[in-house]
Amino acid sequence: MQIVLFLVFVSGVIGSILLIDKFKTTNKRIETKKEKEIHSYRVSGAVLHTGIHKSLKKLTYRELFFIVKVKDSSDLSGFKLNTYPQENKEIFVPYKMFKLKW
Repeated sequence: MQIVLFLVFVSGVIGSILLIDKFKTTNKRIETKKEKEIHSYRVSGAVLHTGIHKSLKKLTYRELFFIVKVKDSSDLSGFKLNTYPQENKEIFVPYKMFKLKW
């Protein structure tokens, strides 16, 4: 009787280990299937860091301008800061038109 109980206990432990291992490998396969998209933005004009900037997250204009460090003399009035820019297109940040008074 004790031998039967011991065998049932051992088979239960082995079965639990196999089930846990199966669920771990299933989750790993699902995670590897997700493709990590890389979003690239070309920025030029009145910014400190011009060029191509890549991100795993899709950025808004506000987030992108924070990364590229917009200069004080830039004019952001033409941008809706909470919208997403088009990818792989050049984003030109213009300078403000200063008027000199004599």
